[in-house]
Amino acid sequence: MNSLQSAGILPFYKEIKKYYGEGVIFITGDNGDKIPYTIDRPLKKFSNLNDLTNYTIKDKSILPIESISKFLNLHKEEIIEDVFNMFKSFPETDLTQKYIHFRINEKPFKYAFQGEDRHRNYFWSISPFWSFPFQDYLMNCPDEIKIRHRTFRAWIESYSQGAAEIDYPYFKSPITSFRGRFSIWMAYYLYPLFSNEIKAKIKDALIPGNPVIETDSNITGCLEKQLKIEEIFSVVDTEKLTELMKSRRNALFNLLTVISAIEFYNRGNSTLSDFIDETF
Repeated sequence: MNSLQSAGILPFYKEIKKYYGEGVIFITGDNGDKIPYTIDRPLKKFSNLNDLTNYTIKDKSILPIESISKFLNLHKEEIIEDVFNMFKSFPETDLTQKYIHFRINEKPFKYAFQGEDRHRNYFWSISPFWSFPFQDYLMNCPDEIKIRHRTFRAWIESYSQGAAEIDYPYFKSPITSFRGRFSIWMAYYLYPLFSNEIKAKIKDALIPGNPVIETDSNITGCLEKQLKIEEIFSVVDTEKLTELMKSRRNALFNLLTVISAIEFYNRGNSTLSDFIDETF
């Protein structure tokens, strides 16, 4: 359940364990990207559950839903219906609050906890954001006071002015500075207005961690070898999957993870072993 993209952090874990020993407790920021600032950009007014479902799929998909349905041989409508039923099961009546429920609960329980399990293969980890009194207090604060990192910024400043003055990597200035506040304002109000194509160009310029991968990379090389294995192309439509080889780094690592899991389950070994000394 962990993307192979996270493999790069394992040597870091090993060094911490080697340096501090078996008794180290690692304090993380797990779930901190959602709780202090529930709404991190203006949300549209959803007209109905279908509108909410389509918005969420479009906004949160790592790969286009059309591509996923093709290479997994699933009907697109099945995926949409599954997300629709998830939202329908939430107790909130307000559609915006249903979306916030999704942001606060679905990601941690269905996704982020797998990362915490990864930490705990090496040492025990805890996060202040999972403290129930802390979470209960913040979830009772009005959503409006959390926008543009306001609550997050005040929280950081309340216990460590030094931490608040550390440069935020995306705009290379503290979140308390004028440049930091202005950059957050632009990200909050202007960025959501751009098309996905323009957003991709902005990410290329400002967030180099998710580039388009070269066609001769080890990621694509490994995938190309895997797509020739019978146990894989009998499960997925490899012809359709080949069309996704020009996807961005995050998407390709997710594909590599899924395909490698299928291969290992069906064959008991993995093509990844051929690339054990290579850098992805």
